[in-house]
Amino acid sequence: MSGIAIVNGTGDGLRAKVDANNELHVHARVLDHVAVESKTHGNAFFLATEFITLTATTSENAVWWIKNTSESKNLIIHSIRVSSDDEVKWRMVANPTAGTIITGAAAGDTQSLNLSLKTTLSALFYVGVSGNTFSDGNHFGQWVKQSDVFVMQMRSALILGPQDTCGLTADITTNPTIVGSTVLVTQEDR
Repeated sequence: MSGIAIVNGTGDGLRAKVDANNELHVHARVLDHVAVESKTHGNAFFLATEFITLTATTSENAVWWIKNTSESKNLIIHSIRVSSDDEVKWRMVANPTAGTIITGAAAGDTQSLNLSLKTTLSALFYVGVSGNTFSDGNHFGQWVKQSDVFVMQMRSALILGPQDTCGLTADITTNPTIVGSTVLVTQEDR
C-alpha cells in the first residue's frame, strides 16, 4: 500500500508535531479578511448615511447609491447595516443608473478603517432624502424589519466590478420614519 506518510517534525524548525495517534497538532490564527485589507493595504472602508427622516409613504425612498469608479478593482460589500425607528421594507437594487438620488449627488460619509493610511475609495457614494428615487435597476433582495438595527452579512459575495452600481431603498408606512445605514466595503484587485 502506497500513500503519503505524515511524520513527526517536532523540534526540526518549522515543522508540525504528529502524535502517536497520527494526529497533526497545529496552532492557527484566523484573520478577518476586512481586517487584513485594512491593515496591509488600507482598502477597507465604512460608508454611512446620516439619519434620514422619511415622509414619502407613496413610493420607495432611495437611501443610498454606490458606484465603483475604479477601472481595475472590484468593490466588495461585506455587510450592510440598517436602522429605523419603525417598520421598513428594505430593498436592494442592482445597477441603478438614474433617479433623483443620482442627479441630486449628495455625497455620503466615506471613511477608511485604517486611520493611519490616507487611502481613498475609488467610488461614488450618494445618500438620499425623503422622496428620492431610482428610475431603473432591478430589485434583487428585500427584507422587512421592525424598528431596530439589522446587519445583513454579505460574506464578501456582493461584488461591484468597474462601473457597477448598487442601491438601497426604504418603503415606509408610518410618516415620519427615521432611517440610517452603514456599508462595510473593501476595494481589491480583480
